[in-house]
Amino acid sequence: MSLPLERRLTLDADTRVTRNRPGRASSKEGESWVIIAKLLWLLIPRTEDSTGDTIRRGPITKAGNRRARRMLVECSWSYQHPPRVGPHKQHKVEAAPQAVREIAWKAQCRLHKRYRALIRRGKLKTVAITAVARELAGFIWAVSREVTTARGVAR
Repeated sequence: MSLPLERRLTLDADTRVTRNRPGRASSKEGESWVIIAKLLWLLIPRTEDSTGDTIRRGPITKAGNRRARRMLVECSWSYQHPPRVGPHKQHKVEAAPQAVREIAWKAQCRLHKRYRALIRRGKLKTVAITAVARELAGFIWAVSREVTTARGVAR
C-alpha cells in the first residue's frame, strides 16, 4: 500500500523532488499543500536552450508526474468558457475563505482571458490549454500558500 502523494514527495530547498523513506517524517509535514503546488508547477516544465545572453524557450516537456499533468490539463479545458459561478456551486464558494475566493475568481478571469488571447493569435486549442494549465499551477500554489498562512495564524 503506497502513501498519498503529499506524504511521499517533498521539495528540497534546491527545488529537487525527493522521496521520503518509510518511517521518516518530512520536515515540512504541515506544508503539504505548498509542496504539492510547487510540484504541480514543476510538472509542466518548458525546454530551454540558452547560451550567454540568448534565451530560447521551447515547448513543454513530458517530465514530471503524468497523472498530475493530465489532471491540470483536463481542469484547464473549463477556462474556454466565460467565468461564472452556477447556482448549484454557490454554496461551495461561500464556504471557502474570502482570500481563497478572491484568488479563485482572479484565476477564472485571467485564465479565460489568456485562453481567448492565445486562440485569437492563432494557437491550437491544445497548445492554449497547456499554457493555461501551466498558469493554473501557479494559482493552485497561491491558494495553497494562503491556506497554509491562514492555518499558521490560527494556531
